Amino acid sequence: MKHALTTTIITLLAGALVGDCDAQAPVQVLEDGGFEAGAVDWVPVGPVTLDSDPLVVHEGCCAMRVGNRTSSWNGVGQFVTDRLVPGRSYAVSGWVRLGSGGPDEVTIKYRKIDESGTDWILLGQGTARSDEWREFLGAFTYRPVGEVESLRFYVQGPAAGVDLLVDSMSVTELDPGWRPAADARIQALRTRPVTVELIDADGCRLEDVPLSVVQERNAFGFGTAINRNHMDNPLYTAFVAEHFQWAVMENAVKWRQNQAAPGPADYADADAMAAFCLANDLRLRGHCVWWANQLRAPDWVQPLVGIELREAMEQRAASVVPRYSGVFEHWDVNNEMITNRFFADRLGPGVRAEMFQQVRSLDPGVKLFVNDFSILTSNRQTAMLQQVADLVAGGAEVDGIGAQGHFPEAPEGEVVLRRLDHLARAGRPVWITEFDCPVVDETARADALETVFRSAFSHPAVEGILLWGFWAGARARGAAGWAL
Repeated sequence: MKHALTTTIITLLAGALVGDCDAQAPVQVLEDGGFEAGAVDWVPVGPVTLDSDPLVVHEGCCAMRVGNRTSSWNGVGQFVTDRLVPGRSYAVSGWVRLGSGGPDEVTIKYRKIDESGTDWILLGQGTARSDEWREFLGAFTYRPVGEVESLRFYVQGPAAGVDLLVDSMSVTELDPGWRPAADARIQALRTRPVTVELIDADGCRLEDVPLSVVQERNAFGFGTAINRNHMDNPLYTAFVAEHFQWAVMENAVKWRQNQAAPGPADYADADAMAAFCLANDLRLRGHCVWWANQLRAPDWVQPLVGIELREAMEQRAASVVPRYSGVFEHWDVNNEMITNRFFADRLGPGVRAEMFQQVRSLDPGVKLFVNDFSILTSNRQTAMLQQVADLVAGGAEVDGIGAQGHFPEAPEGEVVLRRLDHLARAGRPVWITEFDCPVVDETARADALETVFRSAFSHPAVEGILLWGFWAGARARGAAGWAL
């Protein structure tokens, strides 16, 4: 008797987030975050003046104007020494505007003085403008050491002489019980009922027939960085082929590695790794066409300026992008642009959007990504959101956000989720492109993996995670730097 198997499978792809993952009523830490009472609950940071401004306001009756600033670190703050609970996590939000001048960097921080000394912790980072209010976002876990002498929340920047306007500041406690909600989202987002009907050759339904189902591919991306130095090890390659569906070359398609000197580029290592991935049904990300850090460019490129630099950049793209068209599904276009400005400083900020446009013209089907560090491990989500908006305003297509995840210690899931919420505001898919947690303790390392994986898998904006290596002894950050 011939049997036929009919299946209906529905796969849900991650979409844009609507609302925060944490919906519980927040506990507010700051007093008068809207500055309705002026500077009653706030203190000057540096030799500045604090004045209520009823004319330039984000909401309510007043904003705080910080004037007579003599240094970029001057700002406005509030002491919250006894208001944070050790081990608890908090979300940060605030609206900032400049009194005059062009765009400039602003940061939200807290200064903690405890038994370990004095630390300045970044809570939010981005660019403020004088023609609009901009929201700055962050999340953190409060981990003091011993007795806390002082804890001050504050806003600082821009350059000396420019007034700083602040309004609607908020520090709220996050719910540590995030796992049940995350598990419920996983069921809703990542699973669907599947109906399997077994019929015989005559179309009659069969009952009580043993059936086994094997999953062969994930809709959610799961992968790893691979290194050419270990591709001759059959244990390494067998592990990659068996356990991952995506791969990214750690160094093999970086400009510095491909073209150490002027002349023909060398893609031998990259071609060999691409051939291995294609033979083993591994999907590939491209990392990266250019790198905004000057020291990561080839030595011969670093002195170039003007037309010579532009020609070298164009030749680089024309060499590498078409070569892997149809092979790489993603490209990190200009890696780590938030703090690195090699090309922008020499050719103007508009070159960044032009780089995306050039890659798009050379490979219309590839997805173009921004990619940067300290996006999930610190509070640079605002800077990333602003970068995407600026690129789009300049005529670039940005198809995804690459958020590196080099965690220095095991994170709290509620913080990871809130930072992902922030990134989701860009309306683009998010990939965690470089996950590791190089802590020595294996249990803590395992906890970090479980926390990040569960958080990301539960978040509707996240489409994939790639480990930044997995093989003991193959990690530049030491044996503890591997994730599995």
